[in-house]
Amino acid sequence: MVKKEDYKYLLKDIEKIINQKLSISEQEMFLCWLAISISRIKLGALIDEMELYRQISENNWLYPIFKDMLIPVLKDVGNLNERELENEVLFLFSVLNAFAYYSKADERLS
Repeated sequence: MVKKEDYKYLLKDIEKIINQKLSISEQEMFLCWLAISISRIKLGALIDEMELYRQISENNWLYPIFKDMLIPVLKDVGNLNERELENEVLFLFSVLNAFAYYSKADERLS
């Protein structure tokens, strides 16, 4: 079982990286996706390489910082090789990136 309390510290780090406070729903969504990822890794059901995830992170200066923050967390969960770790981090970065896209500031969605 994954306890979100064990990973809440990441939220403050993410807010520092993006220089913006996450809403409560964004915090819960990120922790939920992180818990799903951790559970999948423990079960050996890893994320496949997806070009879309790579495109989202490409040329984004936040990605290397986010990656450095998450790699140690995911390494503790399972015995993943570098490519598998990268795929998992790319997926979680795309989740985080979606928050900005679907923010309340976008009048089409609020």
